[in-house]
Amino acid sequence: MVGPQQNMQSGTWQGIVFIKDVAKDKNYTLKFKTISEKPSKLRLDVTSSLIGHIASFSVMDQTLQYIIPSEKSYFSGPVASQQMKKMLPFEFSPKILMNAFWNQSLTDGDWLCSKDKTKQRKCMSKKMGLKMSWAKVEGVPYVSLLHKRGLVRFKIKSFKAGLSAQEKNRFKIKNPGW
Repeated sequence: MVGPQQNMQSGTWQGIVFIKDVAKDKNYTLKFKTISEKPSKLRLDVTSSLIGHIASFSVMDQTLQYIIPSEKSYFSGPVASQQMKKMLPFEFSPKILMNAFWNQSLTDGDWLCSKDKTKQRKCMSKKMGLKMSWAKVEGVPYVSLLHKRGLVRFKIKSFKAGLSAQEKNRFKIKNPGW
């Protein structure tokens, strides 16, 4: 199985992320690597075969950090959903990605979760206008975030339980001093 088991506390996911930006009428297919440690640490690095490092962001408790090298953009401050719009087509709390990668339903705020006939789980927030779903296509897990402004879909190709000592020190993104 590709994905975490309930008793795991840390792990690494790798795969492909598809991003659709409706307003800009653009689609992107990129590579991602995510490391996470429960209960509240997550780092997501996004790269392209042609360009290299596209962006990284990290959530550690109540702190969000991100870097976008092509724009020489760096941020470190409180977790806020509007900060995600800098990198993706719509706003959402980056903490949602903890639930997405750890395969956990959302229980905060106005999120409502259910399972369909095929036992695929879906969660929806009317306030945010956001839907999150988990699915398997031919045995490959997908996590999708859908909003009227776009789509972010993670195709998870691999999962490794645990983090190395080096990976545990990668949650903090250093200010490049641009």
